[in-house]
Amino acid sequence: MMEEAKNVKQKRIVKNTLILYIRMVVVLAITLYTSRVILHNLGIEDYGLYNLVSGFVGLFAIITNSISGACSRYLNYAMGSNDENELPKTYSCIVGIQWLMAIVFFVVSEIIGVWFINYHLNILPERMVAANWCYQIAVFTFCNTLITVPYNSVIVAHENMKIYAYLSLATAFLKLLICMMVAYSPIDKLIFYSVMIGLMLILNRTFTRLYCRRKYKECRSGFKYDKQLFRQIFSFAGWSYLGSIAGIIHQQGINILVNLFFGTTINATQGVASQVKNGVNRLSCSFMVASRPQITQSYASGDISYMHELVTLASRIYTFLFMFFSLPILFNTDAILNLWLKEVPQHSVLFVRLTLLYMMIWNSSQALSTGIGATGKVKYVNIVNSSLRVMIVPICYVLLKQGGGVETLLIVPIVIDFIVIFTKLYFFHSYTRYNVFVYLRYVMFYAFFLLLITSAGCYLMNMALPEGNILCLFTRLALNTLFGGLVIYFIGCNKKERKFISKKFESLRRRKG
Repeated sequence: MMEEAKNVKQKRIVKNTLILYIRMVVVLAITLYTSRVILHNLGIEDYGLYNLVSGFVGLFAIITNSISGACSRYLNYAMGSNDENELPKTYSCIVGIQWLMAIVFFVVSEIIGVWFINYHLNILPERMVAANWCYQIAVFTFCNTLITVPYNSVIVAHENMKIYAYLSLATAFLKLLICMMVAYSPIDKLIFYSVMIGLMLILNRTFTRLYCRRKYKECRSGFKYDKQLFRQIFSFAGWSYLGSIAGIIHQQGINILVNLFFGTTINATQGVASQVKNGVNRLSCSFMVASRPQITQSYASGDISYMHELVTLASRIYTFLFMFFSLPILFNTDAILNLWLKEVPQHSVLFVRLTLLYMMIWNSSQALSTGIGATGKVKYVNIVNSSLRVMIVPICYVLLKQGGGVETLLIVPIVIDFIVIFTKLYFFHSYTRYNVFVYLRYVMFYAFFLLLITSAGCYLMNMALPEGNILCLFTRLALNTLFGGLVIYFIGCNKKERKFISKKFESLRRRKG
């Protein structure tokens, strides 16, 4: 009976993953074309300026992710505990915390952010008005995002991935429309783009709020103050904020170092690398999003062995999927960027490749983070890992002052995040008695082994098929993808996983038949 229940849960994960994949394939295609259009319509300088200024606020989206993680953790825990009164009470406390955080963020950003942008960033005087417009709109939309995070968390906790997919598709199409409209703007193009993106995000969040209030009863409950629960959630969110702040210092610090040492042209290069990274990451993270609720709910129900099984499985699949999608790009970066962009910013090929390698390492430990978060014991792991990540900026600064190149800004984070994997393993083992050697063998060793084999295969294929026209590029991409998929299936997956995948393909084939 327990085995049957596990199969039902795993089938739900697979179904939600497929929904998210369809959504992400479409969104990625639109995003890639959108980046080409907006880079052409704004120009490299304004595109770099937008990424720099709005990024100063946009990187606080890391805080949204940490709070979303806190919301999801407690909502999933409440659902796993099967207590009907716990869910609306938990949701109400989360909403209160979000409003408090939005107010604090608004005050701090208006005092510190405006001062920093106007007096310390390397921005041309004639573009300062546009820069301030970008900043103020980004602050407003981010506050709106903060107070609607609980609604997104409710959707994910209920594993309702269809509406999640529909909202993402609508946002992607609207963004493409806005990018096309920029060319016909009657006012400053950068200001027009910022205003329209802000309105789009407000529309998206308003619909999400209305949908959740209609669909889920906990979203219609009034404010219920529970001091103990409020303190627990606020403590969890607070320690998550520590990790988020470290992430902001890391990423915005790198942005500022780029601006100080290399100028806005390299900020545009960062923007291109970020678009590629986000697109590939969205494709590969579908399984993680689909499996995250069950990891927490398994811990809440006391099924620790199934939780360990899910963490290992999610780590493997998440790493393999990111490798599957990123390797063809890594070995064809130059040709892809020349096809994608009308004007390729300097150092874009190097930035894209190193960014994908960094994300491959970062993604491999995300299931461990979910497992640690499920226990609620996030204080010490965030203190240790935040301290490590904060060190990235001063280390990069010293190396750049000593004559280091732009690659320094990505090599240092790669080394630090590799160390972070082992700190997460230590804490997850301490809290749940997870077998560290299972992770080292079935995740890290397999990932490294597969990376060597697929890299060698892709390299040899591309040597035999030199760059030429678009047909040659698509042939190389197809062969690289096919080879990577076969290596992951036959070498990376175990017998049980291959049987599971085969059954799903057979089921899809019968439906089409």
